[in-house]
Amino acid sequence: MPARGYYEFDGMAPSGEGRATFRIAKEGILEHFRKTGDSARLLEGLLVPAVVDSPAAVFQGLKREGQDDVLVYAGVPSDRYIRNHNIRVPCPPGKTFLLFVTPDFKVVKWRWEEADPERPGFPIDFDTRFGRRLWPQD
Repeated sequence: MPARGYYEFDGMAPSGEGRATFRIAKEGILEHFRKTGDSARLLEGLLVPAVVDSPAAVFQGLKREGQDDVLVYAGVPSDRYIRNHNIRVPCPPGKTFLLFVTPDFKVVKWRWEEADPERPGFPIDFDTRFGRRLWPQD
């Protein structure tokens, strides 16, 4: 049964084994974007399910005080939306889409960042910016 007040969708568990249920608060980030008119960021939110379903990498922890439990999903969706949810275009070249997720699978932030030229789908400087990589394991 879906949790009230959340959009829910399935995605890959951080270990790469099994599935997890992810959530975005209806009255939180999406409502803020809708009220402020930041339609680009709102449309980017539509990419979240694709990235949690098939990430290029999953990291645990940001190298900042108090951010050890944050999960970071990184990936490149097959395409993105512009203007409205009916117009799809290619993703920006040389970019990867990052999702910041709480340990209980609430997606709280997302954004495009520069991709590592050696590891498609991974963010640039991933080895110095994040804690350990949960998936894929080398």
